[in-house]
Amino acid sequence: MSKMCCRGYVPPGIHLLLVIFLVSCGGEQGSPEEQIRKLNSDAQNAVEAKDLSVLKGLIADDYQDQQGFDKRSLVRLVQLYLLGHKVVYVYTLTRSLQIIDDNNAVAEIIAAIAGQRVKNADQLFDMRADLVRFDVSYLRQGAEWKVGNVLWQRASVEDFLQ
Repeated sequence: MSKMCCRGYVPPGIHLLLVIFLVSCGGEQGSPEEQIRKLNSDAQNAVEAKDLSVLKGLIADDYQDQQGFDKRSLVRLVQLYLLGHKVVYVYTLTRSLQIIDDNNAVAEIIAAIAGQRVKNADQLFDMRADLVRFDVSYLRQGAEWKVGNVLWQRASVEDFLQ
């Protein structure tokens, strides 16, 4: 009988693959701040890819904001925006991110939403973009952080330069 089929035999390198798998799939990844920054990056990528299913997964089911939007109506608002624009690029600047406690965090994010890629804030003077300030509240639900609330308002180029 060959070693490959013998009980207890582990092919070389399988331990490394197992460790990589467990690290990438098991438990929480990184600090709460790193997890929230990843959530924000995933949201930005989802908007640029116009992938509403990913975006929905990042929003808490019980989302409710001061403007009267729940999760469903917020996703519908984003969908309408995306339908009105052939290509969407998002440039963001996280001005603050604060972990309040084990289950709550807040961030202030400035975003430029444009039809062309923005590499730095100085480009915003010469292009047409929707500039928005987001005050985001995050909730930890189980092992994942979700967007629990967003307050948004118009921003200016100067907001990016502060």
